[in-house]
Amino acid sequence: PLHALAGFTRIHLLAGEKKIVSFTLASRQLSQVDESGNRSETPGKIEVFAGGGQPLPAALADGSVISRTLSITGKQFTLAQ
Repeated sequence: PLHALAGFTRIHLLAGEKKIVSFTLASRQLSQVDESGNRSETPGKIEVFAGGGQPLPAALADGSVISRTLSITGKQFTLAQ
């Protein structure tokens, strides 16, 4: 799949209110299945989205969704800036 839901938490915000939300992605959630059916954490980049109505381009454009890129190298995951 191009996109997969890895977690869900509903929060309620008042107008102008901000909250910090954190979550953990397990290695299985970042893994891929190859043509032979083997699952592995393949080195490369994965884009992670957070917010409502995503990952639609309009939601990214209006700021209601944020995205960040994770770089996977072996068993290490790093947040690309």
